[in-house]
Amino acid sequence: MNDLIEKLIRYDIINYLSALNIRQDNSLEQFSEEEILQLCKYASLLALSDKNDEQMLSYEISTKLFINFYEKYPALYSIVFSILSRLGNFPNRDLLKKYKPSEEFQPQSLLIDLERMAREQENQLILQNNEQIFLTDFQKRFFDVLTDRHFFSVSAPTSAGKSFIFTLAIVKRLLKNPNEVIVLIVPTRALIKELSEKIIKKLKHYNLFGKVDVRILPILEDKTNDKGRVYVLTQERLSTLLEENIKINTCFIDEAQEIQNNRGVVLQNTIELLIKRNHDINLFFASPLIKNPEYFNKLFKQKFDNEYFIENISPVGQNILLLSEIKNKTNSVFIENIDFNSQRKNLGEFKLDFKFRKNEKIISLAEQICREDELTLIYCNDPSEAEKRALSLTKKINDTDTDDDEIVGLINFIKEDIHKDYSIIQCLKKGIAYHYGYMPSSIRAEIERLANIGKLRFVFCTSTLLQGVNLPAKNIIISRPNKGKNQPMNRADFLNLIGRAGRLLYEFQGNIWCIEPNQWELKSFEGNKLQEIEAYFETSLLTKTDEIIEIAKDQNNDSNEVAVFGKFYLDFIVNEQNIDKFKEYKNYEKIQNLFDISKLITHQLPDNIIRKHYSIHPTRLQKMYVYFKENSSNDLNEFIPKKAYQKHTNDNLKLIFKLIDSMLFNKGDKNKQYELFSFIASSWIHDKPISQIILERNKYTKENINSTIREVLKIIEEQIRYKYVIAAHAYLDILKLVLLERDKDSDVDLIPNLPLYLECGTSDKTILSLISLGLSRLTSIKLKMSRQFYCDEPTVTNCFYALQKIDIKKLNIPEVCKHEIMGLIL
Repeated sequence: MNDLIEKLIRYDIINYLSALNIRQDNSLEQFSEEEILQLCKYASLLALSDKNDEQMLSYEISTKLFINFYEKYPALYSIVFSILSRLGNFPNRDLLKKYKPSEEFQPQSLLIDLERMAREQENQLILQNNEQIFLTDFQKRFFDVLTDRHFFSVSAPTSAGKSFIFTLAIVKRLLKNPNEVIVLIVPTRALIKELSEKIIKKLKHYNLFGKVDVRILPILEDKTNDKGRVYVLTQERLSTLLEENIKINTCFIDEAQEIQNNRGVVLQNTIELLIKRNHDINLFFASPLIKNPEYFNKLFKQKFDNEYFIENISPVGQNILLLSEIKNKTNSVFIENIDFNSQRKNLGEFKLDFKFRKNEKIISLAEQICREDELTLIYCNDPSEAEKRALSLTKKINDTDTDDDEIVGLINFIKEDIHKDYSIIQCLKKGIAYHYGYMPSSIRAEIERLANIGKLRFVFCTSTLLQGVNLPAKNIIISRPNKGKNQPMNRADFLNLIGRAGRLLYEFQGNIWCIEPNQWELKSFEGNKLQEIEAYFETSLLTKTDEIIEIAKDQNNDSNEVAVFGKFYLDFIVNEQNIDKFKEYKNYEKIQNLFDISKLITHQLPDNIIRKHYSIHPTRLQKMYVYFKENSSNDLNEFIPKKAYQKHTNDNLKLIFKLIDSMLFNKGDKNKQYELFSFIASSWIHDKPISQIILERNKYTKENINSTIREVLKIIEEQIRYKYVIAAHAYLDILKLVLLERDKDSDVDLIPNLPLYLECGTSDKTILSLISLGLSRLTSIKLKMSRQFYCDEPTVTNCFYALQKIDIKKLNIPEVCKHEIMGLIL
């Protein structure tokens, strides 16, 4: 059978390439009816196997047979219908209709029909009102553990539907206990909007919205409120929420593999704190394709040794194609594919309608392979590259500009709220977009929505997608990929990225096009499908011990591993954990040395300050404390953040940023970046539109407007909304401590919440409440400014009720903003 399977795979790929006008001179070896029957029987047998690789092979054989031969052999419809039923792949069973809409399932035998009905019964989910949902085997198993267990860790492919099951599990838990408080941790802010909208949609469907609050900010409005609540938060926002001593019943950790990356130190510490504050919490981890999902049980010292499983089966097939130049043949390409054993197989030489040379080959290939009703993602190593490539393709496409109302609405929104010359406008006119992490969330979310409903054909994207953004596509094009600056993409990230190739419910298989594979620094398209993970904290502590010792010795050291040292100091000096846990490691003596050096670091700060701000060197925290303590100003008023629109707020923020730079970031006196950052931050927290901030910056720099747009957006996202938020938390806690030491009756609770204002881009109560509901900053500001919206007591709940009373269609705000509001309240 191996030769026959290989023949089928080759036939399928070459036939598909031929349809794209990527041609081969050789004639394609045809299949006889007997060979097709043999393959059907074999796929049917493999579907009975309990081995993942054999089930995957059954799916590949049956769907490839159907795609290529269903017109000639109509009986394939019922055969493949039965095989997909046997595999429990009900979503793609429904997809058969797309290819042969006139065909109906024909009973084959009583036994097969009984088996099919039994499988449907096994995978059927009914949450309410006898509404049937058919899940894949993985989805049903995942749903059951999320609703019946107290701890579980699951590893599964990106396309397996984890976030879909998260939302169903949240609904099931809230139907059972409407007062449950649930947290869903996501690695980045980019994911918050997508998942919170999915949860809100499901809660509405099951009549829970209104009975249960959904929040995306760490604000506890009413501590006596016993309503159910779902928080969708980053690890940093959850850390802030935990300061409120809130009781949390259940926590889902999505993209849990991020614990192995540098922000994983925060994730690990936050979960440890979460467990400490909520001993009986239900904990669930989900990661794509990791080899050791049981690791989280050990890491967080839980007692659930066998509460994990690994799912290898993706409900969608994938073709990984490797394309290489051929010397002296500019219009030809050499193509290989990666087989089931991750081996390279030669498909041969193919002729193209374009020259396969230089950077243009990526653009030309994208144009060649993408059909009208498909989405193609082109992976780029940074935002600048994404913009340049998107513009190159835009110039190449001669189609007339789109007249689609939704795309035109987005274009008008961008003109008004970013800049009329923002380069993405030209791209959108041709059904093209680019997508990266520090774009405004309202624009990024709208691009994702338009791409998912088929309004965009090409999206040039960066590593934001690796952190779980859901943007499935028919094709993904990748060329010498990096993750971060000059860091070749590893196997785990490659697998995570390509998991978006193939849209469940839209097609049986997706395609990954790897350009010039022999030039990749890391051949991440090869290797095992499962990768072992380890927490960043432990990995760095054991492999970079010398570097961390230097950080302990020198608080001026600006290494990226400061947070690792900070957690070491917290765990083993402040919390007095025993370092003997590292005795089995060969560098135990170095860790003992690090421990001895760390013990010499002295501070007068309370332990709770060190615990909250462990990611900042304790000596720097102490330096800030001493500065305030020894300051001759008795009232310290000049250091207290001012409320918005008070006099001298700009000078006040400039002073705070200067102190943060000098003491917490340890920047020298010659570094004046804080002046730029504080200027932009002041505009940001005073509700100034991004368009105005960009124009003011561009007037000063006189650079190309798109360079200024990228610069401003990057400063806002990476500096103001991340680094300065972390530092401002520490700054305020130390300032409040000193104020209370000077006067125990100081009302420090009245001090403005500067970190919250910096992260949200406002200090206005109404706008903050609207953002907490899930609306973007831009939409929230537009609403507040509109005459139709009014809320006297602007709590989050009151703002929601006020939203329900307005006529959205009559609102004088952009259509994009109206879509956002309708998604929340309708």
